[in-house]
Amino acid sequence: MNAHLLRTVFRDVADPVVIDKRHRLKKLSHPLTIGSGWRPGWSTDYVAAVLASDFGAKEVVIAGKPAFVYSADPHQVKRARPIPELSWRKYRRMIPKKWSPGMHAPVDPVAARFAERHGIRAVILDGRNLKNFENFLKGKEFEGTVIK
Repeated sequence: MNAHLLRTVFRDVADPVVIDKRHRLKKLSHPLTIGSGWRPGWSTDYVAAVLASDFGAKEVVIAGKPAFVYSADPHQVKRARPIPELSWRKYRRMIPKKWSPGMHAPVDPVAARFAERHGIRAVILDGRNLKNFENFLKGKEFEGTVIK
């Protein structure tokens, strides 16, 4: 449902097909392609990284909550600061090594390892802030974290 809603919001630039299983599309033909989770045990982060690899994309957008990777949990640490850019190596030191469904990490550890290994950059931004998302898509300044 979330993927279809997002595809509808960006209907002017998004592929009308939401990828809901691997190899659903043979090639990308729109500026924006949206996928959803499709296999139990696979996070949507991991699906995004796998699809990026399948299609030769060098970037995935993780549009969720929070808007940034923070130096600490901002709900528990008042002085937690947003980090605008960091390496996969540094990011992976900040999160648990093992993934469990529902864990609170901007990019889960399985997807982070995969993305690092395949040279895929991740952009973390707040998926509820559509103006910020639009700014990112248009190459304008946006609020979020880039992990590369």
